Amino acid sequence: MADETVAESGGNYTTLASAMADAGREDGDTITITGTWSVADTAAVTVQDDNQTITADANSAHAGKETGSPTYYRLAVGAAHCITMGNDVNGQLIEKFVILQTGTGSSDEGLRTANNTFTLRNLIFRATGASGADQDGIHQGGNNATVTIEQCYFTDFRRGGITKQSSGTSTININSCGIYNCGGTDGTEDGGITANHSGTVTWNIHNTWAVGNSGTNAADFQETAGTNTYNISNCIDGDNSIAGIVDTSEGTNFASRAISETTAGGDEIMVQEKDTAPYDLTLRDDSTNNDAQEVHTDSEAEGLTIPTTDIAGTTRNSAGSPVEGTNYDIGPFEVVAAAASGAGIFRHPLTRQPLLHSLLR
Repeated sequence: MADETVAESGGNYTTLASAMADAGREDGDTITITGTWSVADTAAVTVQDDNQTITADANSAHAGKETGSPTYYRLAVGAAHCITMGNDVNGQLIEKFVILQTGTGSSDEGLRTANNTFTLRNLIFRATGASGADQDGIHQGGNNATVTIEQCYFTDFRRGGITKQSSGTSTININSCGIYNCGGTDGTEDGGITANHSGTVTWNIHNTWAVGNSGTNAADFQETAGTNTYNISNCIDGDNSIAGIVDTSEGTNFASRAISETTAGGDEIMVQEKDTAPYDLTLRDDSTNNDAQEVHTDSEAEGLTIPTTDIAGTTRNSAGSPVEGTNYDIGPFEVVAAAASGAGIFRHPLTRQPLLHSLLR
């Protein structure tokens, strides 16, 4: 096994693709993306060895969102899948960077996988071309696979955020994710989380929202074909689509919520910026109207455990932060309460309602 680095300068490799394609690459290697990046890495990646970790260090990891002048690592690929999982390679952990699909061609995916078992964590997926038919954030098309997707979010893919096609038996675990503005080109099979396959799939979905995914006959949770078992807990949709598919639930699910930046009086997920890409899907602190905030105490459901920190590194509420409350927020983000960010808003420890507005810093 080896520990290798990918950096714009000064690393073992200058692209993640070249690191993964090296003839000396072995099972169990750790590939760490390091340093600051003034340009995106535009080479398509193929993962071809088992039990590898592909991660980003503190300098190259995103901080939970994209920014206008990025120095974090971006894998930005057009006219190909950004990442392809090689056939029957398993056990990988891929985490902490941004995946941008810049192509406009049919089936240019963020990540395409077949017969693979692996984990994705704290990744941002976005399609910038936003016009290619059959584009998915993650396309799972194989057999005997278990894919775990944890604290990732997906925007602007023209078919689905997370899509299952093909035959075979698979398990797809979706834990504390968010999916927005996916769908729009494929009619009956597009949306947020989509099933259009000829196999048998168990979906375990916990603490996740899929809202604002639109298109002809699109749905936030879309079942078109296949034998599917849906175990869904503490999730939010924007169109009442969970109710039509859920088989079991260890917690409460919430239907027909809008996504907004300013409150319309409730029944909404409130985020910082939803209308202008690359968006800021960090939750707004409004415990009265934000239905993704301070929701539940189920650290574990459907076999999935919420991590102790969110996609941006913020302590999850039930992990003990006295400022942010005691319940979990739904999706990849925990609210950073206004008092914690210096706005001087102090909250009652039980009701979480504002007690005092102060100019003190």
